[in-house]
Amino acid sequence: MSRRVNRGGGNSKGPNRGNYGGNSGKGYGGGGRDDSGQKGSNSSVNKSSSYARSETEYNYNHSYDKSTHYARNDNPIVKLSRSLSNVLRHNAIKEGLKIRPDGYVKVDDLMRLPRFRGTTFEKIQQVVNENDKQRFHLFERKSEGVSTWWIRANQGHSMVGVKDLELIQITNPSEFPQVIHGTNLESWRKIESHGLSRMNRNHIHFAVGRYGDANVTSGMRASCDVFIYVNVPKAMADNVKFSRSANGVILTEGIKGILEKKYFLKVIDKYNNVLY
Repeated sequence: MSRRVNRGGGNSKGPNRGNYGGNSGKGYGGGGRDDSGQKGSNSSVNKSSSYARSETEYNYNHSYDKSTHYARNDNPIVKLSRSLSNVLRHNAIKEGLKIRPDGYVKVDDLMRLPRFRGTTFEKIQQVVNENDKQRFHLFERKSEGVSTWWIRANQGHSMVGVKDLELIQITNPSEFPQVIHGTNLESWRKIESHGLSRMNRNHIHFAVGRYGDANVTSGMRASCDVFIYVNVPKAMADNVKFSRSANGVILTEGIKGILEKKYFLKVIDKYNNVLY
């Protein structure tokens, strides 16, 4: 649902609030998972895209303290985050939502789904702002006096036709001295035999360090206990393409969806025991 701007002032409060005056036009950046399933910097809308050329967009940058992230599985914010991930990455089309090629859907449309009944716009903002992996991006677009909020998952899509249009292709592997895929021992046994698979996703996900490193925002789960270090220069020499997402996740489609074991530099467990 789109609403007309109230020129009388006040702050923009999002969908279903009826007041889009004053300081409206903010965006909220936020963005992973691993092979067996699998994170950045603040994201922003690609202003060169056809969606952005005719309309003004504003982005709100925020910082996030990892020490405040929600860890309990029964936390309502965690549950909402998981529901948003499920819909925005995998099931928006199945749920009947209109989704743009860059993965954005209207927040009003999203909130009409039965699974989000009772969810407020403020709660969605909270999920976006406080998500430690910056999984999502939220922004407001104003056009001809009408204000509309949009949301997307920053990466991890499995839906046909949805592309990560904001990906930046990596051309100089020396810019990323460490590219690591986090997984677990059970998954490693399969990877050791068959290589890394993108599975049902569009890409295989990597981080630029281990979980908890200062420069790692997304791309690896805290529960990972096996770490696959990738020889990016060797892979790129064989025409394997790598990209960086808006929230700093390193992504590749591999070759036919697989990154072969010959491109692994080393594999270690959380105790630094060498597995490969």
